[in-house]
Amino acid sequence: MSKLIAKIVRNAMASNSCRIGSREVLKDINNAKLIICSRSVSRDVVERLRSNGNSSAYIYNIDKNSMELGRLCGKPFRISIISVMDVSKEDLDALIAEANTQGR
Repeated sequence: MSKLIAKIVRNAMASNSCRIGSREVLKDINNAKLIICSRSVSRDVVERLRSNGNSSAYIYNIDKNSMELGRLCGKPFRISIISVMDVSKEDLDALIAEANTQGR
């Protein structure tokens, strides 16, 4: 996992500009700029995210399970998916470029 994704998640948690959990993410998907999915997120949720044509959010699949994503968020519980509403354009562009070089 890159330091960039850790920075983005820490900033989102500190500024309270994120939603945690599939129900919350799906409910507020139109406000999201970035959606981070762990390996533990169900295929049904991923398909619903991709089929939502109104959202321009970038979906980033992290190679961690929900327990590790929860730890990254600073929470003592599992988190399978998180949406970030406030991420800088530079950070998002760098994350997309990094994902493209890794073949995601």
